[in-house]
Amino acid sequence: AGLLAGWLLGARLDGAGRTGVEPTFTRLTYEQGTVWSARFTPDGGTVVYAAAWNGQPIRLFFARLDTPQSTPVSLPDASLLSVSPTGELAVSLGHAYEGWMGEGTLARAPLLGGGARSVLEGVREADWTPDGAQLAIVRRVDGRERLELPAGRVLYETAGYISHVRVSPRGDRIAFADHALWADDVGTIAVVDLSGAKKTLTGIWAGGVSGLAWSPSGGEVWFTASPGDSNLAVRAVDL
Repeated sequence: AGLLAGWLLGARLDGAGRTGVEPTFTRLTYEQGTVWSARFTPDGGTVVYAAAWNGQPIRLFFARLDTPQSTPVSLPDASLLSVSPTGELAVSLGHAYEGWMGEGTLARAPLLGGGARSVLEGVREADWTPDGAQLAIVRRVDGRERLELPAGRVLYETAGYISHVRVSPRGDRIAFADHALWADDVGTIAVVDLSGAKKTLTGIWAGGVSGLAWSPSGGEVWFTASPGDSNLAVRAVDL
């Protein structure tokens, strides 16, 4: 009886968390190569993305949602880190990979191109605050990975590494994937507030974590992960 009651309760809770609406997908790119990162512009009608097409270096492109054509951004070879609410780009100039772990020189650039201003070398990730005034960054110093906001003010550090850094819509927390081992995508989902208080929101995803975003309300963290015995799926966890 206890097992049956537990199974029924689990089925109800599982069903309650599903909307019953399947996501739809629209293909925006048709080249051969790798898309390394992508972000919506503030109006939601354009995607800026970094890709290495046809054996070329990583470059930035625009893609409108209503057309299958992409337009190169007039910037040097770079990867995309973040797009601010005001439309400014945070890019990684000379972004280089060792395996699939990469870093470059953090720079700021206008959305329509026209010149990038270098900010800091050796940055692996960055994300704008909601007001577009500051950048949360990830960099490696003396063998330890640091999450900083602003640059120089350490909120969290680890001997492993930090990925998929996203500042909350209210700007009061930063969500990220926390990996215990360098270059191993096994990890947990965590948040840290501006005082440096960290909270781990999930258990360990043995199949890896790949992708993270805040819900529009800021009440949930959405992420892509696998427990190791199934495919990657988009999941949600509240605070």
